[in-house]
Amino acid sequence: MKNWISRLAVTAGLVAAATAAHGAVFPFNSTGSTTIPDYPGSGSAAQFTFNASDYTSIESIAVTFTTVGGWNGDLYAYVSHGSGLAILLNRVGAGTGNPDGYGTSGFSSITLSSLATSDIHGVASPTTFDGPYAADGRLSYTDTGRLNTLSVFNNVDPNGAWTVYFADMAALNTSTLTSWNVSITAVPEPVNVALAIFALLIAATIAVARLRKIRNPKSEIRKQDC
Repeated sequence: MKNWISRLAVTAGLVAAATAAHGAVFPFNSTGSTTIPDYPGSGSAAQFTFNASDYTSIESIAVTFTTVGGWNGDLYAYVSHGSGLAILLNRVGAGTGNPDGYGTSGFSSITLSSLATSDIHGVASPTTFDGPYAADGRLSYTDTGRLNTLSVFNNVDPNGAWTVYFADMAALNTSTLTSWNVSITAVPEPVNVALAIFALLIAATIAVARLRKIRNPKSEIRKQDC
């Protein structure tokens, strides 16, 4: 019996690890388009709530959005959750030698991912075919370091409120945010998965044992006679 329990525990652990490694994708979408207020407006914010208590750790996150019109180098955007803040855009193309940033107009279904490596800040004309891109990550558009990419959410509990924010940081050339999507890949707590699978395997073993007794009543009688 002890050998069976040990085998079941090992099997449960392996299955739990395999289950947790893949995770589940939770998509959150905008409900309509909105005009991003021109500078010095306060920007446009939207919120959503992640509510899946069994999933306690973020494996990866991707943000896809579309804007039309305006001046891409004017835009600033972030996604936040708890104490985490990921800078999606910070005036792409802007720097000490070019404070206005890129003059291209609109982002068409651009995806920023925690798994990507190509920084969106240096892409003059981003397209869906070249992406996904890594988030800008700069607290200031003149920064060379990128501390606030989407990787700030790695292994964080996704449950609770999230905010998506877009703003225009220079006057004129107004943009419209037509859509956004946040896709969170989260994994369950491995211990809980293992315990659940272990319980199922125990129940299955008991059911098999009972089935054997029903199918072989004579063998059970012989054991009792002995």
